[in-house]
Amino acid sequence: MRIILPDVSRLDIIATIREARFPGHDPARWAIPLIDAMQDHVCGWQLVELDATTVDALWLAPHAGEPCHGDTMALGESWQGCTVGDGVSWLTRHAARYALANPSCWQRIAAARAAQPSAIVLAPFSVGDRLKPDDAAWVVVDGLHRALAWGLEGRSVLQAFVPTGTSGSRTS
Repeated sequence: MRIILPDVSRLDIIATIREARFPGHDPARWAIPLIDAMQDHVCGWQLVELDATTVDALWLAPHAGEPCHGDTMALGESWQGCTVGDGVSWLTRHAARYALANPSCWQRIAAARAAQPSAIVLAPFSVGDRLKPDDAAWVVVDGLHRALAWGLEGRSVLQAFVPTGTSGSRTS
């Protein structure tokens, strides 16, 4: 992990989340409350660059597409979630079926593949429905589709906002 910016504000993170919009989807509506829930438990934020090995190991919460937009298929082999690496491998094997069952989710992944990569948000602890297993170092709080697009495109680095440290009890 290489630090790009050692001191990033919550407002900088929110601006990045808002820029990642896709027509008909507003990630800010669920991502901002998660960032807010983290605020009392982090000492600050930084922007870092992650290598492929680190990104592959990031934990993704269970994802069943966007049911409100007609998506019907869960991502991966487990309803407990998966790593980015496992999710990318699974999507590679099931791309046609997933795209058909989850047109909204697949369109978001496709748009992220075509776009300039943007930073995702990670937590070293569970927050909201983003449950981090004990053996994972980080859970993706915002940027699931962008992280999957990163892997499908075979990119070598990904930027992420991460806490500079934590204080007090964990968020749930």
